[in-house]
Amino acid sequence: MRSQKKGGIILSYFNTVLNMCMNLILIPMLISALTDNDYSLYKVMQSFTGPLMMFNLGMSTVVARCVAQHQARGTKESQLEKENTFAMAVIISVAMAALVILIGTAMLQLLPVMFGKTYSSYQLEEARKLLLIFVCTTALHIVNDTFRGGVLGRERFYFLYGTTTMRYIIRFASIILLIHFTELSVIAIATVDLVIYALLLLVNILYTALSLQERIHLYAFRKNDIIAITSFSLAILLQAVVNQVNDNMDTVILGAMVAEKQVITMYSSALSIYTIYNSLISVLAGVYLPKATHLVARGASGEELTEFVVNPGRIQAVIAIAILGAFGLFGQTFIHLWIGEQYGNAYYIALALMIPVTVPLVQNVCLSILDAKLKRLFRSAVLIIMAIVNVVTSVILVKQIGYWGATIGTILSLIIGHVILMNIYYAKRIEIDVIRMFKGIFKGILPAGLLSVLICFPLSAFLCDTWFGLLIGCAAFVTVYAVFIWKIGLNNIEKNLVKSSFTRNRKERII
Repeated sequence: MRSQKKGGIILSYFNTVLNMCMNLILIPMLISALTDNDYSLYKVMQSFTGPLMMFNLGMSTVVARCVAQHQARGTKESQLEKENTFAMAVIISVAMAALVILIGTAMLQLLPVMFGKTYSSYQLEEARKLLLIFVCTTALHIVNDTFRGGVLGRERFYFLYGTTTMRYIIRFASIILLIHFTELSVIAIATVDLVIYALLLLVNILYTALSLQERIHLYAFRKNDIIAITSFSLAILLQAVVNQVNDNMDTVILGAMVAEKQVITMYSSALSIYTIYNSLISVLAGVYLPKATHLVARGASGEELTEFVVNPGRIQAVIAIAILGAFGLFGQTFIHLWIGEQYGNAYYIALALMIPVTVPLVQNVCLSILDAKLKRLFRSAVLIIMAIVNVVTSVILVKQIGYWGATIGTILSLIIGHVILMNIYYAKRIEIDVIRMFKGIFKGILPAGLLSVLICFPLSAFLCDTWFGLLIGCAAFVTVYAVFIWKIGLNNIEKNLVKSSFTRNRKERII
């Protein structure tokens, strides 16, 4: 079958941009329709249940890795191993989904204790309903991810990302209809996600069985497989704890400690921009897991692995610097136009978080190597320290300086865990030449971005605070940035690839 990797990358970016645009449209509409009180309740409960996703345990990666290995080997023994591993992953994911429901039910008792001082009795009742819906959605998500791992391992990117496209469109259309034709409630929005994930799980099960014809058969709980999966899943669990703390705990802490709900709306809006930025840069990581598995399977050297990270890393760096530059110049205007001047400090929070996270984002293909080697435990141990630093710092500083305390806690955890300690591990244990990697990734691209920002800086001061002015400013920056990227950013090989791509596309149109 023809490789779907190129199409998968394009679809991934399309989905990311599509989701970004839809969220940017929906967020101000939801804030307006729900008011700060209800919207903040929705975001706080979403963050409160977010850590339950840590029980995913990386089953999708386990399945994808096993399926990719079978595709590389093609032996009868690997086929049996694939069927058995797939079956174990499904059993574990169903068990974890059941555990999530039990834990989520128990979490109901914490709501009055944690949020009784900042929310009314009516809002706490709504919070209980939201929590139960979010818990059920999380359970479906966990099982669904296991089947998506089988699709990823077979590199069926068109189906994988095509269903994601449909999920985004259906969700967007459903919420728009709710806003215009009903009295919108947070319960209705949460229910939309629950129904969509139930349908998505059914579609993935049918596709796996009928189209991929994957056989899921448990022959035995093999000791070696159990040890490998358990150690990897433990690492994923620990990492998930950290990620959920970093992604959600700020909002939970503010919800419990800050009575002014406008602050939570502002902070969650900044986190939405931060999340979009992460998503736009992280697209390539998942697509490269099968290739990383093949490299590891044949014993690739540290030099080969370094080169493997640099190539997609440069693509990610081009996108990251473009977004950072444009947002740095015109982000405050965007915030004012998007959700209102009263939430203007969301610009500073988002920018403060985006800058340090850029380093791990442009090298996140390294995670595919860790997954292929089933080596996530050290990363998890390091990131636990991050979680502790983030929570302790945030709780202490929120009392002193408000939401900036939560921002500083997240920034410290990012620098300690992602930027410093993980790169030491990549160098020592994975044998990646970290210095060469970053030089290769940012060579020419970073100077192109800095020059573009300097040249376009006057525009940020003189352009009117209108959507048209914002569009003109961003278009000017992108144009200047594209010129510098072509002149000093891309190397000759990359320029030839771009030229050949345009030439091939033009020929295809002519034919």
